Order: sequence, then C-alpha cells, then structure tokens
Amino acid sequence: MPHLIRGYFDGDGCYYKDGSISASSISKKLINDIQDILTSCCVTSSVNKHKGNNKLENGKIVSRLDSYRIKLARQSSDSFRELINEEKVNNLNEERKHFYFSEDGNFIFYKVKSVETYQYTGKVYNFETESDSHSFCCRNVATHNCDP
Repeated sequence: MPHLIRGYFDGDGCYYKDGSISASSISKKLINDIQDILTSCCVTSSVNKHKGNNKLENGKIVSRLDSYRIKLARQSSDSFRELINEEKVNNLNEERKHFYFSEDGNFIFYKVKSVETYQYTGKVYNFETESDSHSFCCRNVATHNCDP
C-alpha cells in the first residue's frame, strides 16, 4: 500500500510549507477509498466537496466538475511521511490532542468536544445488524442503533 499511496499523492497531492498535505479528485469513490486506506494505516483525514462552476476562459465557457479533497490531519503528517517511506509507524499517541490510536492501531478514538440535545419530532430509522451490539461503521465512524 505505501507505493500506491505515495504514487497517488505524488501525482494529485499537495505538500504545503506549513506541513499540511492534501489531494483532490473528481471521483468521490476514489477519495473515500484513499481515506479508508489511510485510516487503516493510522493516518486520519477529512474529505470535503468543492462545488464545480462555469467560468469564462479565453472567450469560452469552461465547465468545472464537482471535486473532492482529502486533507490529512496535521497530527497525522509524520505518520503519513513514515508510511510512504515504508517505515514502521511508531509512537502513534504522541502529541495527539484530538484523537489517539489503540495500542494495536486498529481503532482511532476522538475526543468529544461537546454533546448537545434538542427536541426532534420527525421519523427516526434504525439499521438492523446481525450482531447483538447493533453497531456498525459509517464513513469510518462507529455508530449504533437504539435498543430494539
């Protein structure tokens, strides 16, 4: 995987002077798959959609498609650089303020900033799972249903 990730970021990525790293694509699936690979390697990231538009260039209207940008968490920059150099990622929990990894590297734990409650009167839907825990992952976030 390190060669695939390095090749992708060398081709479509940006390495900024402030240490941040990002890449863009018009393929939402590709960006989401890259994010899944990075997460499995203990590199956290976020994905944002950038709305396309029409622009006049050299007297012609040029249509720009929607694009998707993956941005690595600044705390993951060192882990990412070690990953693409094929070095083992060590000390995963050092200097992580908003998240940390489990000792085996299989889980990422995020600090909850706040919990808000509000009144809601609409429909609520539950997904059924085969396990008794009623838990599942949705875009790299573990979630669960209400009690049956």
